[in-house]
Amino acid sequence: MLDKEGFAKAVRVKRAELGMSQGGLMAKSGVSRVTISHIENGDGRFSEESARVAEALGIKFSDYIVL
Repeated sequence: MLDKEGFAKAVRVKRAELGMSQGGLMAKSGVSRVTISHIENGDGRFSEESARVAEALGIKFSDYIVL
């Protein structure tokens, strides 16, 4: 299970720190802008896409997995 709220905040903060738009993140991760928006809002269930976004931003995805 994913800590959606914590991960969403980490994605928003890291993307802002990097000065990256959602379009830029889309290009780097291969994840659609709509899905990135859902991830940043803590909506939906996007484990594979979330992992790709985390990798593109240098976020450790496993830190947000709750057992």
